[in-house]
Amino acid sequence: MDILKQNMISAIYRLMIIIVLPAIMSITSVTHAQISPGDLSTYHEALEGLSNCTKCHEMGEGPTDGKCLECHKLVKRSLDEKRGYHVLEKKREEKQCLVCHSEHAGRDFALITLPETFTQETHGSIGYELVGKHRVTKCRDCHNPANIQEDLKSYEPSVDMIRTYFGLDSTCLSCHRREHRGQLPDRCSGCHTMERFKPAELFDHDKAKFLLTGKHKNVDCTKCHTTLIDPKSKVKQTASYTKYVDIKHSACTDCHKDIHQDKFGQNCTKCHSTSGWLKVSAKNFDHNKTNYPLRGKHTLLVCEKCHKGGISKKKMKSKFCTDCHSDLHFGQFAQREDKGKCESCHSVDGFKPANYTLADHNQSEFKLFGAHQAQPCIACHTVQKEKEKEYRKFVFEDKNCTGCHKDQHNAQFTATAPVKICTDCHTNDSWLIVDFDHTQNTTYPLEGAHKKVACNQCHVLQKDHDIEGFRYRPLGKQCKDCHDSNIGSLTPRQGEI
Repeated sequence: MDILKQNMISAIYRLMIIIVLPAIMSITSVTHAQISPGDLSTYHEALEGLSNCTKCHEMGEGPTDGKCLECHKLVKRSLDEKRGYHVLEKKREEKQCLVCHSEHAGRDFALITLPETFTQETHGSIGYELVGKHRVTKCRDCHNPANIQEDLKSYEPSVDMIRTYFGLDSTCLSCHRREHRGQLPDRCSGCHTMERFKPAELFDHDKAKFLLTGKHKNVDCTKCHTTLIDPKSKVKQTASYTKYVDIKHSACTDCHKDIHQDKFGQNCTKCHSTSGWLKVSAKNFDHNKTNYPLRGKHTLLVCEKCHKGGISKKKMKSKFCTDCHSDLHFGQFAQREDKGKCESCHSVDGFKPANYTLADHNQSEFKLFGAHQAQPCIACHTVQKEKEKEYRKFVFEDKNCTGCHKDQHNAQFTATAPVKICTDCHTNDSWLIVDFDHTQNTTYPLEGAHKKVACNQCHVLQKDHDIEGFRYRPLGKQCKDCHDSNIGSLTPRQGEI
């Protein structure tokens, strides 16, 4: 009887396994699908499943900050130490983690995004104010594994070093490489600003061993501080650096070449000062005692302009201007009595303006009268270009009016007309002042009312195949050539003849 009872119980148990268990599993699967609001993000994918719910959720209460902070220990530490962005957000609105970092939104959902309320001013409120270039720098240019000095993995093994915002400090060298290779203190802000690294605007050379005076203040830093190569650097782009220490500066020749080749000794300051090589000490050197006293513009010249090669004791030619200066007129005045001496027109006070006066010009072959006197020199003496030469023209082959002026009458008076030169009608005072006797110089004397008619009533402006201007000849001499008949009266004809 006992055996029969046991067999019945065993059969019932097997039946339950075959029928009931699959039903239960089916119900569980459906229940899970109904309970979960969606897939977890990629970062929490390992927590998928009903058995892991309590790792984030309190039974009957949902997710809590305490559960989040059991895994996210770096966030918990910042909250405990009352520093960082999470402290600022909680203090402002008593937010929970899930307000900013919600879940069950799918595998591709981003859990970490900066809210619109996060500004550059917010960054300053959490410990590091963004100024200068830092205001336009992308977040991940600073927040990246290469700049994280702290061993975050030892505190929170699961931390994603690429995505985390923890681990940076506020020192310059936590993000920037040591540019000076230990030559100078690491207090970068003593010389540089956040606006730009170069130039070092806060650096004061007066606090260095070598004080900058005179022209030295305007010398580019790289002239003295040369570039060196760090043999220990494995990256070619960052191997070079500037030398700032152990630079010789006890004598001028430590940096400067002795252009006098030791003819005056090595004490440069005997004649020169840092205010400029041109300002030679008058106490020890007086050029006026030489064969060529310096006057005018010559006093402003750099010594090397004349004393080339640094040989100052060499006797130099100085009798003629052309010993040093090129003839910019290319021999145009060589036929003059003075053989084109520069000082006839110029002085050492300056090449321009020339000392050539109107009275001097009127001693030449072309005298200036009337409107010619008001013209600037360069209006007639224009720049000429011939191959590699460029100069102003002073010698003219044609000295007639047409040598400079265009024939405005298009050769109407140069063939057979009695008037053949400009001055027969015009004067030097103005082209508009015309001294022309129509009766004496033409075959059409002006009589009666014709004497009062303006010239351009008959000599009209034309533009045709042979002339563009005022027509003077040939003109018809018949009345009908100029006048139209209109109700018995005569009126001047306008337009072409």
